[in-house]
Amino acid sequence: MKDRRAKRPWARWLMLAVAILELWLIWSDIQNYQQIAAADIFSPEGFAAWAAERRFLWLIYGLLAAVFLFSFATWKVPQNTRKMNCAESVLFGVLDVAWGISALCLPFRLLDGWNQLLWCMMAAALLGGTGYELWKYCKRRKDNT
Repeated sequence: MKDRRAKRPWARWLMLAVAILELWLIWSDIQNYQQIAAADIFSPEGFAAWAAERRFLWLIYGLLAAVFLFSFATWKVPQNTRKMNCAESVLFGVLDVAWGISALCLPFRLLDGWNQLLWCMMAAALLGGTGYELWKYCKRRKDNT
């Protein structure tokens, strides 16, 4: 059976396009943020809450950009190999650390309940992904020895 990646070579470039789009969204939203901050149209409390939501959105855009760039970069690496499991566990580990650091940088008390829940769900998913990829890596290591 032919690899699905060989059937759709255009999908790799779609991954790169989506990653670039995510980075452009961050850049354009920062420009908008600066204009709104300069316009002084919010109350101080309202602006702080709005700014916290914007930063959280940039965090999600950045996470998606990292995942799509990783998919683009590892497109040619065969799936289900120890090498790929190691690379995926490193990616998830780096994203875990970045996501954890974001908890220190974001004022969570200003985020609404849904965004706080989304942050916790993403943290759990990243930790689960890291654990799963490490488990697969160790399992393959035992199988190869």
